[in-house]
Amino acid sequence: MTPIQIKKIQYYKKILLLFDLVGIILIFSVALSLRMNTPLHTALNQPHLILIAFFHLTSLYIFGAYDIGGEISPIERFLRVFFSVLLGFGLFVGFIYISRSEVYGLLGRGVFLSSFFIFMFYAFGLRTLFHQRLSYLRAFRWNWFAFGEKSSLNRLTQDAKKNSNIGKLETLLVEEPRDFKLVMDQIQNPWSGVIIACKIPLSEEISNELLRRRLHGLQVVNLTQIYEHFWGQLPVHFLENSWLLTTEGFSITHNPVGLRIKRLMDIILSVLLFLATWPLFIVTMILIKIDSSGPVFYRQVRTGKNGLDFSIIKFRSMTTDAEKDGVQWAQKSDARITRIGKWIRLTRIDELPQIFNVLKGEMSFIGPRPERPEFNTQLEKEIPYYQLRHLLSPGITGWAQVKYPYGASVEDAIEKLQYELYYIKNYSFKLDMIIILKTIKIVLFGKGR
Repeated sequence: MTPIQIKKIQYYKKILLLFDLVGIILIFSVALSLRMNTPLHTALNQPHLILIAFFHLTSLYIFGAYDIGGEISPIERFLRVFFSVLLGFGLFVGFIYISRSEVYGLLGRGVFLSSFFIFMFYAFGLRTLFHQRLSYLRAFRWNWFAFGEKSSLNRLTQDAKKNSNIGKLETLLVEEPRDFKLVMDQIQNPWSGVIIACKIPLSEEISNELLRRRLHGLQVVNLTQIYEHFWGQLPVHFLENSWLLTTEGFSITHNPVGLRIKRLMDIILSVLLFLATWPLFIVTMILIKIDSSGPVFYRQVRTGKNGLDFSIIKFRSMTTDAEKDGVQWAQKSDARITRIGKWIRLTRIDELPQIFNVLKGEMSFIGPRPERPEFNTQLEKEIPYYQLRHLLSPGITGWAQVKYPYGASVEDAIEKLQYELYYIKNYSFKLDMIIILKTIKIVLFGKGR
């Protein structure tokens, strides 16, 4: 999809979110009003309606009910909504039970069950309508033309196949100024987008023609924009110091107020997470001891902010002799991983003890993945701008962690770094919330490795 299409889908997602919010509040209020024989405005004044809405909207996001840009079957769409509503009601009931709040009839069968089914079909119907409305966007196939050096075009082509189907992509090799005549011939064709992957300065003729076409609706972008818009990455092999000097972003690295707020959020989230998961801590500790011999916790040196090393704490997921042959990358289907270790890695439970690293200030709740010093030394030599990931404290979770599995090679490290640089450049509270919700989805559905 094009950046314009993506913006349209984001717009429709916001509209859908608004309809869900209004719908859940009105459905519960009307049901409560009819059941309790009270005026509608009295029912609307119930403060717990906000909690009901919050739990349901969060559940809808976790189950992917706002992923309206892709092709999914009606059955899958219904199941996403059904389990979302089920989880939303379950979370609300659990909250009321724990807090012992007075809910003024909201949990009565007449209100609870009727609202459950009405909102479920309401949410499913909305998504069916939005799916039909967006069908023309999915049917539209974007037609890109890219020109530039061989290395840039090859990497762009590989990443386009690997990361996302952005449509048809045709390329033209430009190695010297005389090749611009071929570019001039090509851009006269009815392309819907042109990608500039060229380090040679554009000729005045090409620049003027691209500007004219852009003012008439042609999408003209560079490689960095493609990676940011489509894949949430910064392409390390295409970055230059001149671009880093002038581009917007990276403000979190030198914003003392923002860093203090982030630190406060780290402490709050870590304490809340520990209070919510301490029974899981105990169960995991018992299972690890039963499953294999050795300590429950595993300590390992990792590199933190500004390149300073610290000792990370994790639940042990490998055998005690896992590194008898030296430091190794974590592999898919790694034979060193124990039976319980495989499960706690899949659900990311092995990361939970890092809460204590966060409370000590060695880590952040959200940030780049903490890497081992032995690998850092190697990767800094092989990957451009690798050291930039140390501008922030490493995180328990992060943009790279939710977008890419455990790394097992230099190539994997490059992919993760591109996500991490995107996070550092585009840091915001909204992005942190997206990462938290995606992390919850990974924990629930086991998307880790």
